[in-house]
Amino acid sequence: MAQAPPPGAGDRAESADAAKQILTITVREETRTLAVNNIPLSERLIVRKATAMPLEAFVGEIEDIGANKVGLDTIVVLWWLARRANGEPMLTYKKVCDEWPTDLTPDDIDVKVDDPDPEATDPEA
Repeated sequence: MAQAPPPGAGDRAESADAAKQILTITVREETRTLAVNNIPLSERLIVRKATAMPLEAFVGEIEDIGANKVGLDTIVVLWWLARRANGEPMLTYKKVCDEWPTDLTPDDIDVKVDDPDPEATDPEA
């Protein structure tokens, strides 16, 4: 007799796949990555404190981010979080805003969503 999967198994699989999505942000020649669906609660609270808005105000649908359908404020917040996650944990939002180039053109910024290879066996792939 066959057994059905436990309730919620499909939802958990979808959540696991979404958590593996990596956001790649390039500003001019500098690139940072961010696992936007795996941002810890502590970082979410830091975003709320720095911007007076929850992270969800900046991160709606990940497809919109990858399609560059988001505002510059969202890109700056994601850039800040990506830098914090990649070796600059004490970086402040104010410092990122102060350093943000004012002469950027749309061609200077690229944001894309990378889905991991479903057939890869290496969890870091």
